[in-house]
Amino acid sequence: MDLLALDLLHSWISWHSSSFSVAIQGTAAHNLNRDQIFIMIKYIVLLVVAVAVTEAFFVCPKHYCDNIECENLSACSESNGYKIKEKGSWCQCCDTCIKILGENERCMPVVFGMISKSECAEGLVCPVGEGRCVKEN
Repeated sequence: MDLLALDLLHSWISWHSSSFSVAIQGTAAHNLNRDQIFIMIKYIVLLVVAVAVTEAFFVCPKHYCDNIECENLSACSESNGYKIKEKGSWCQCCDTCIKILGENERCMPVVFGMISKSECAEGLVCPVGEGRCVKEN
């Protein structure tokens, strides 16, 4: 949304009313003046634009993997406490070497397609909020 659209929105709010009553949690009401409403709308619009730009940034272009040179994973072995994760890299171009974590070792749950450098061993999980590998229920 460009500045002209924001100015038009601000003018529309100014023209319709000098204050708005907004219900919060269904009981309490607060009177917000037009400048406060405009600022809130501006931040909401900026947040929506930021999310859209971020989402567009993380889309893998067609043929992206054609120019990627994958690293040699010959040293990655379970005897060293590591394993090969198929297509574990950015845009799933390459296999990666990840550390296998034991029980009670610190872990980070995978969220939003994040690339992981480690994972809990078989039979263990990394629950959100705990930060440690624990046995599956």
